[in-house]
Amino acid sequence: MENLLHSFTSLPNLSSLAIPIAQGSNTNTIYNLIFQLPVLKYCKMTFEENISFESLPRSTKLSNSIEHLVINGACHYAIIDALLSYVPQLRRLSINYLRKCFTLTGEPNLDKNVCHEKTIFDSVHHVIIQDERVIVNSSKYFPNANELTIFNQRASCSHWNSTYYIDGIIPVIQITKLTIDYSHHPFNKLVDLLYCIPNIQTLIFKQLSLPEMDYFLLQESEKFRLVSNQNKIKSITFSLDYSLRKIKLFMNLCPKLQQLTIGMADNCLEITVQFLLLETKRTICHLSSLCIFGMNTISNKKLKTLIESKNLLDDYSIKIVDRNFYLWW
Repeated sequence: MENLLHSFTSLPNLSSLAIPIAQGSNTNTIYNLIFQLPVLKYCKMTFEENISFESLPRSTKLSNSIEHLVINGACHYAIIDALLSYVPQLRRLSINYLRKCFTLTGEPNLDKNVCHEKTIFDSVHHVIIQDERVIVNSSKYFPNANELTIFNQRASCSHWNSTYYIDGIIPVIQITKLTIDYSHHPFNKLVDLLYCIPNIQTLIFKQLSLPEMDYFLLQESEKFRLVSNQNKIKSITFSLDYSLRKIKLFMNLCPKLQQLTIGMADNCLEITVQFLLLETKRTICHLSSLCIFGMNTISNKKLKTLIESKNLLDDYSIKIVDRNFYLWW
């Protein structure tokens, strides 16, 4: 394909081009050859399924003649965003397949490249933020997104100072699912985040290491009480480490909680399960479902014995699927 495109550069009147881009193609070479065609007005690129994309730098030259660009197939948004910088004369853009997930990553010179016009991505339902800095001056907007993942590789910037900028990229009122993949997250910053995103129903922690602090004083704060009274969180998952203290903290923060998923922790599993089941008897607690993953046969038997011997529940069901222990009451 690259050789064929090389020959097209000698066609001075070529104004329309439709080209398939297959797996294994050198995509950046193909783009560059297309953009060198001197009078090209219409270009349709069709990408093969599961094609691998190379990182494409943005163009600083504004001389291409393409006015109508058609993109068919699974092309990543980051590639589309870069491609648009090569076609300054573009009047019509057609994209016939868009991914439902968009990842916002750190970019060089974030503070210098401020764009006042927003690029709208209607089809995106899940936004992943890999670097909190990128949302402050982001030119992208996701009006239909309802799921947000916060993931930060930059350990030195773990304070989420950009919490209040989220509404600049997503209508926060729509977000119903939030995933935190973020170590060493100050709990008060997490409370701020939940305060800003009031309609979360599903909360997932891929990792969450809470620094030592006075949690009693924090729970007495006005912001904590507001979040506790107003949030709609019904499901929480701790994918990695948890402790009884952390469980108690989130039970107080999320009183409407109905379903909890945790991993098997040898040092606190039984005491955590006992606390949760006793809590449902002592207080007005909505919790009615517990899933524990990574269980083994011995742990399954211990939990069954614990529930029966201490009469923790009167009416309940247990189901074990693979290494997952499901309990409903």
